Amino acid sequence: MKQITPLKPLDRKPDHRRRVIAFISMMCVFALMTAVFPTAFADGVSAGEVISKIITLVKYICIVVGVLLTVMGFVKFILAHNEGDGPAQQKAGITLAVGIVLVALGATKFLDSIASWIPDLPGD
Repeated sequence: MKQITPLKPLDRKPDHRRRVIAFISMMCVFALMTAVFPTAFADGVSAGEVISKIITLVKYICIVVGVLLTVMGFVKFILAHNEGDGPAQQKAGITLAVGIVLVALGATKFLDSIASWIPDLPGD
């Protein structure tokens, strides 16, 4: 007959990644609140202006994250190429490509055209 042992408590080390992610999320929410909400509740502001402010904020976030991913992907690609690690080169190349696409998305006028798709609300 097999003996059943009691469960042991998990020895968990403090996970600093969760704290960093929570801090970055709080900073993004704070930036969104200070950048968008004052214009949303002001008198005489149309929905198109609020949406254009949100899209401008998204553009800046795309550019910043894209630059970070591009630099990180480039450094990872150089290190993987130096070691001759093929799969790591592929992952670094994908990270580099995503970063370049995000920078291009934030720098072009594509996101600005999205605001023109949404009509103003009646009464604005």
